[in-house]
Amino acid sequence: MNFFYINIFFNLLPNCQSKLFHIQKIFFVFFFSLRKHYLIIFLITFLSTSTFSQTQNLDNKFRLAQSYELAGQFEKAELIYRELYQLQPFNSIYFEALTKSLTSQKKYDEAIFLIEEKIKTQPYDVSNYGMLGSIYFMKDDLTNAFKTWEKGIATNPNSNVVYRVMANYAIENRAFVKAIDFLNRGKKLSVDKYIFSLDLANIYAINMNFENAANEFCELLVTNPEFLPTVKSRISTYITRPQAAEQTIVAINKFLKSTKKIEVFDLLSTIYQQVGEYEKAYEIITKIENDFNGNGSNFYFFAIESLKGKKFEVALKSFKAILDKYKNSGYEASARIGYSKTLEEILNEKSISKDEQWKPIILHQKKFEDEYINLIRSYEKFIDDFENNSYTAEAFYRIAEIYNHRLLNLEKADSLYHFIELKFPYSNFSVLSAINRAKIFIKQNKLEQAKLLLNKVLQSPKIDYQNISEVNFLLGKINFWKGNFSEAIKLFQQSSQNLQDDFTNDSLENLFIINSSKKDSVNLSKYANAELLLQQKKEEEAIIEFKTLSNNDNLFLINQFANFKLAEIYILKNNFLEAEKILEKLSKNSENPLFSEKSMFLLAQTQKYGEKNFEKAKKTYAQILEFFPNSLYFDRVREELNAISN
Repeated sequence: MNFFYINIFFNLLPNCQSKLFHIQKIFFVFFFSLRKHYLIIFLITFLSTSTFSQTQNLDNKFRLAQSYELAGQFEKAELIYRELYQLQPFNSIYFEALTKSLTSQKKYDEAIFLIEEKIKTQPYDVSNYGMLGSIYFMKDDLTNAFKTWEKGIATNPNSNVVYRVMANYAIENRAFVKAIDFLNRGKKLSVDKYIFSLDLANIYAINMNFENAANEFCELLVTNPEFLPTVKSRISTYITRPQAAEQTIVAINKFLKSTKKIEVFDLLSTIYQQVGEYEKAYEIITKIENDFNGNGSNFYFFAIESLKGKKFEVALKSFKAILDKYKNSGYEASARIGYSKTLEEILNEKSISKDEQWKPIILHQKKFEDEYINLIRSYEKFIDDFENNSYTAEAFYRIAEIYNHRLLNLEKADSLYHFIELKFPYSNFSVLSAINRAKIFIKQNKLEQAKLLLNKVLQSPKIDYQNISEVNFLLGKINFWKGNFSEAIKLFQQSSQNLQDDFTNDSLENLFIINSSKKDSVNLSKYANAELLLQQKKEEEAIIEFKTLSNNDNLFLINQFANFKLAEIYILKNNFLEAEKILEKLSKNSENPLFSEKSMFLLAQTQKYGEKNFEKAKKTYAQILEFFPNSLYFDRVREELNAISN
């Protein structure tokens, strides 16, 4: 029996040189007298070690071949792949690597022969037919490509899986018509047709056949309504392409003539919103509520989206529809406050005229006082009608905001903010109120009180990351104004960590000012004080401070920052000629072009909206495109030029 095991062992040994072979024989004679089970254990251990060593060696060779491929040495890579494939013809990784190596060198006939030989041993592996068809396709032999793919399907024509596999190969080769054929055939066989519908819709969309894509999506929603979010997401990726919206809307409307499905109506409404046709979307929402026994939810969510999109008139109609049709429903309270908030947004838009919205600094003025008072009353009535409702804190907060920014009654606003902090400590409106109180303290030059309050806000369990960024920014500004530049740097760094946040750019700008000028702490402090005066609405005093700095050419960067701030204040005060002089000088500063692009854009805006000199503005906008081809303002400049031309 011992001789039997030894023979087996030597037959399994990898090829070796003759000397090593004789040594192995002598080595095994030593074990000849061992008991049978010891010998078996030894054989298994030795074989495992040898196999691991061989596998490791093959892996190293495979990685070497890959490195040759990356270096563009395809023939060297091919030789290694061939060696590996000969050693392990059953290894699909080596087979695919060799095939890919041959096709990348355009050795199509060799690749075809290789795969055909593989098919002889594995006639039911559908992927082999897919690869072979792809190579024929690369050779522009479409007839054989399609025939080969059909042979792949013939391996198991009753399985819908093979149709998807072949469709994927066709898609990879951009043979979309063939892919559509395979998918449609597979769809007929499949019980779960949703996979095929999604694939078909994607192919139709790629080929700009948006009508057929929409039909597939509609059919999918009839059988699988849970796919509505997926369908909305897919359509949103291409709906802005030329003809996409028109074809999609036409197709869905045709579909709805024969099949009334709430998910399809919902989809149509969403598409109308995506293309900005909110009135038509409102009509669809109304139909959904009426025809499908709605409870007001569709009106509510549509109103919220309309409010976000600044489609205030449609939002008003939607909130009002809830109040008219669904009184005492779960949406009544949210619709009441939503209606008031929408009226507030409309009033706010009226109070800041379009002639002022372009300005970098806007000072709120008392306008439409009676209308704002009526709005406050509507919020107060809400508080009375829905006492201790989840929206009560928001209603108080809206009133405080009106007193603060519209009626300019800081004492009343501060009192309401403080009440919200005490009454609703676990609401986010408590955090927002504290931040706004700190801003009021800053305006009143109570910097220490503002600082204490903001540090307290950071301890709130309801504070979110955006609030944290704003609080750190405000604390950074307070330290900057007080001359604590090292502390200000730390806070601005914290505030600028999230690049998507509103305060990132301002924090980075402040970091640049401090880091570039902190050696000249005296003039940096003067600049900080001028900024504080501007923050406290003391424009005339701020002008004096900024002028002192702007007239000193030796200050380098502080000089430019001061000049730009001066230009912004002059624009605020409608002194456009003085602003233009400064901006022209800054935009043409070739020695230090820090503000060149920014100044040129603000100059063009001043010429267009301030001076109403459209020809002059047109030339300045054109210069921005000429001198700054990668300008951050590129899209806005194009819009402004188009507006002037029209």
